[in-house]
Amino acid sequence: MSLTKVPSIPLPTANNLLAVSQAIKGILDVREGYVGDPMDQNVTYRDLVNSGIAQTTQAAVSGISTLPQIEVPGLVNGYNPATDETVPPQPQHVLVTSGTTLVKVKWDLGQYPNHSYTEVWRGLTNAIGSATLIGKSDTQYYVDDLGHDGLTLYYYWVRFVSMADIFGPYNTTDGIAPTTGLIDHADIAFLDAANITVGHLSADRIATGSIDAKIANLDTAVITSGTFGTARIGDATITTAKIASTLQSTNYSAGAAGWKISKAGDMELNSATFRGTLDVRSGNSGAHMTIANTVIKVFDATNSFPRVQLGDLNA
Repeated sequence: MSLTKVPSIPLPTANNLLAVSQAIKGILDVREGYVGDPMDQNVTYRDLVNSGIAQTTQAAVSGISTLPQIEVPGLVNGYNPATDETVPPQPQHVLVTSGTTLVKVKWDLGQYPNHSYTEVWRGLTNAIGSATLIGKSDTQYYVDDLGHDGLTLYYYWVRFVSMADIFGPYNTTDGIAPTTGLIDHADIAFLDAANITVGHLSADRIATGSIDAKIANLDTAVITSGTFGTARIGDATITTAKIASTLQSTNYSAGAAGWKISKAGDMELNSATFRGTLDVRSGNSGAHMTIANTVIKVFDATNSFPRVQLGDLNA
């Protein structure tokens, strides 16, 4: 037995009305049984009556039915949920939690035989008269996606509706405001540059001083690249430092106090102690002077032997 393929109906435009009508005709021809496999045609109410699955209205009114009795487990035989006008119960254990932009509403399932769905209502004030219907659920959950409106406080109500369109009472007269839900590690993993709008974390969203205390307790920090206007470092271990301009003491005063080392290599100190040999050079000629703890030597450009030597002549 093969399955008859029917054409897909394209979205109607001003230029494809002929193609749309041809697709509709192809589907109707198959469903009416004019073409294709007979197994793919529509079933009519007459077909159901002739097969004994359904009965005519006249037979139903007369009370004479040729249909077999249907046993419904847990219910009295012949029960029709669409005609049961019992008022649904009040929803129990309604819980409303919020994340960054989503509000999750949860309740216990309705314990009555002809439950159809649950209505979810939302209002700006804690008064059911100001609330509006925002959705329906056939489970015990509803997620309200507030998007950029996530900072607005709303109140929520839920109520059951039966298959007979009978509305039950709201879960409570007063609405339920969301409680803040915990953000787990999976949510934090998505807080990257692609998901944070530029400039969205502004001053009115970060309490004054709320970050300063946290930064003060950064025992170990890795900063790949950064620009600091003013940095205060109590104790630092630096593997390699590149000074773009000048390194100097806080009390430096030219010719008077403190010390300074410039980018060009100039240095000013009040005094200095060298535990090795001081090598003083001028230009690239090779001429230089060395000062050690016991001897002073002056070399010419050939650097072959000292031209002048003071102190220990055997050094």
